[in-house]
Amino acid sequence: MNLDVLSVGDTTDICTPADVEDGYTALFDGTLESLNEGWRMAGPGGFGRQDDCTIRGEGGMGLLWYTQEELGDAYSLKLDWKLVKDDNGGVFVGFPNPGDDPWVAVNQGYEIQIDATDADDRTTGAIYTFQGADLDAVDEALNPVGQWNAYDIRVEGDRIRIYLNDVLVNDFTSTDPARDLSSGFIGIQNHGAGEAVSYRNIRVKDLTAAEELAVDATVQVRCLAGKAYVAVRATNADTVPADVTLTTPFGEKVVEGVEPGKSAYQAFPARATSVDAGAAQVTASGDGRTAALELPYDATSCG
Repeated sequence: MNLDVLSVGDTTDICTPADVEDGYTALFDGTLESLNEGWRMAGPGGFGRQDDCTIRGEGGMGLLWYTQEELGDAYSLKLDWKLVKDDNGGVFVGFPNPGDDPWVAVNQGYEIQIDATDADDRTTGAIYTFQGADLDAVDEALNPVGQWNAYDIRVEGDRIRIYLNDVLVNDFTSTDPARDLSSGFIGIQNHGAGEAVSYRNIRVKDLTAAEELAVDATVQVRCLAGKAYVAVRATNADTVPADVTLTTPFGEKVVEGVEPGKSAYQAFPARATSVDAGAAQVTASGDGRTAALELPYDATSCG
């Protein structure tokens, strides 16, 4: 059951879609259309939209799950949540179609817990009953009761990483043969009578298509003692070391392990007083990602 206080009968929805980052797809964006389009309750209780265009659970124990897509083994699930007192809720990932039984998600998926106080493996940031969060990291990142918090739940293969307000608080690897993260649905929990956890801006991003490595590069034709040189510089603008290759018609230079913020540089001698218009190439690889840039330069005479 999904209750709504913002539109009754033919009343126009007053909520507008929430902003979503590039690469993410909104699953619930605050509008009634997004709530009705793909979400379904399993079990007792329900979720109702509030006057701030969020949804809040009541009753239970139930599960509001997204029916339109069974996610693969590499995705980022982002959402915001809020407690107003010491209540209990959670976000489920990696469970099969539950039909009308919310316990399918409990027994065959993983719950990322929302709970201000409980045992270490049952409080905010924990993989419920499997692995507690880094409590120091949670204490550093967590906004107090009454304020919104943000989860970024990253599922990659058998690994689940939990970011709370952009801080990594849990890094868990599944070894349970009863739970299969290679595909599954996602959902949010209404835990029981008197529990009131709010959610907003639920969105997902497919991580199977690796992002390109971030590299900045320049090329310049320089003259030195009447001779032409093609100077190429590539700067690692990413967060991981990269192996960089600089290529021109006059030679190639490979620099391994360029640290973030550092550069690979080479001035290639043309062994002539001029160069024709051409292009240099920069390729880089690191962390399983690559980058390739083509850098044109103009004809230049040093005579």
